[in-house]
Amino acid sequence: MTRVFPTQKKLNVCKEHIHSSRVLQENSMNDSSKFATSIPLTCQKIKDFHPVGVFHGDNPFSHNFVILMLEYILVVTITHIVRFLIKPLRQPKVVSQIIGGVIVGPSVLKRSTWFKHYITTDGAQFLSRNLGIMGFMFFVFIYGVKMDPALIKKTGKMHLYVALVGISIPTIAVFGVALLLRKTMDKDIATNSSIGIIAAYLGITAFPVLYNVLKEFNLLNSDVGRMALAMAIIGDALGVFTVVVFEAGKQGETGPENALWYMVSLVVIIAFVLFCVRPIMIWINDNISEEFPVEQSYAVAILLGALVMGFITDFFGLAIANGPLWLGLVIPDGPRLGATIVQKSETLMTELLIPFSYIMVGSYTDVFAIAGVEWSNLAPLFTMVLTGYFTKFFSTWIAALYWQIPFRDGLTLSLIMSLRGQIDVILFVHMMDKGVISSSTSLSLLLHIIYNLFQLIYNKQNLLQYSL
Repeated sequence: MTRVFPTQKKLNVCKEHIHSSRVLQENSMNDSSKFATSIPLTCQKIKDFHPVGVFHGDNPFSHNFVILMLEYILVVTITHIVRFLIKPLRQPKVVSQIIGGVIVGPSVLKRSTWFKHYITTDGAQFLSRNLGIMGFMFFVFIYGVKMDPALIKKTGKMHLYVALVGISIPTIAVFGVALLLRKTMDKDIATNSSIGIIAAYLGITAFPVLYNVLKEFNLLNSDVGRMALAMAIIGDALGVFTVVVFEAGKQGETGPENALWYMVSLVVIIAFVLFCVRPIMIWINDNISEEFPVEQSYAVAILLGALVMGFITDFFGLAIANGPLWLGLVIPDGPRLGATIVQKSETLMTELLIPFSYIMVGSYTDVFAIAGVEWSNLAPLFTMVLTGYFTKFFSTWIAALYWQIPFRDGLTLSLIMSLRGQIDVILFVHMMDKGVISSSTSLSLLLHIIYNLFQLIYNKQNLLQYSL
């Protein structure tokens, strides 16, 4: 069987093997004008999805399903090994997941000629990346269900002001530093919209990131933990607004009408979720008895709705993760509908789909690619990252001291609010897809995420004491 589809790449030399692609030239002649056009096509041989077995002379590594399962087994095994090795450092699980994905990617295993030839196929990468995107979609959906937007109204002035200071100062500082260094930047991050997206990324701390870390350290019910989660919810609200504004600016770079339609689509979808979907979810929740489980049809429909919302937002260029997040936010949290949805989908997300997400992240990350980039091109980004980290850390700490929060509590709070995790990985993959950053830039941001998570080492005694 042969699949033929257009391609933008032109290959001059082709080799005949199972994973090769050939570019064919299809000349179509117009009888009236005698004008010939050349259309590049990719012709790729497709074999059966499953192997018939090695005893029949079949090579299992020539089938995408076998390669997909092998990558899954490798990343899960490597993740658990890394987690065991760094367990004495008491690092969050996301650190081992990111490292596992990087090891399976072109940074380590895929540098092997054999591994790259037999395991790295277009079909297997297509499947793993789409499963990885689904994993991130369900990740933000589940934590959208766990979040309670009503807490924003219940937060006191202290939480609001500390959160505003901890977000606005680093965002403004990074944006200002980037404007000063714009002449030395790559073209992909020198625009106002790209600078704004990166500045907002460095200034925000997402609720799902903190929830995971605080849960692992048994800090959810501590004073500092509750304060950090309340501030994270405020930060998410401001962060979504900021990213949307700069995303609209990115759309407007190709024409002002694109930015206008972007905002119109955003308003229409949010109105649909608030005034159509939310009443339905409240009705379902009110008609469920705590003594009886949620009907299977409701749960399946809601989980399918997460995929539908992802499709809608991606269709209109609003980022595929926003749809599931907004759907999760309008589902009432609690012992009935919200708890049931989390229970039915969390294991599927964490154990099956999320490993594919980090395979996707690892495929985007090549630590050796940074060697081919001049330091003058990377220096502006590193300066932005360092500016964002230190200004966020010290601005949060100073704001906490202003509100007479104890010295050690303020130090712990500022450290926690500087953490990075899964949401930041999703954002950096999204920025790569949008052309905001390149592969070398994404590597720098990924290293920033790992570095921030490893900062927990330096406040280990405080965290241990709070967990007791």
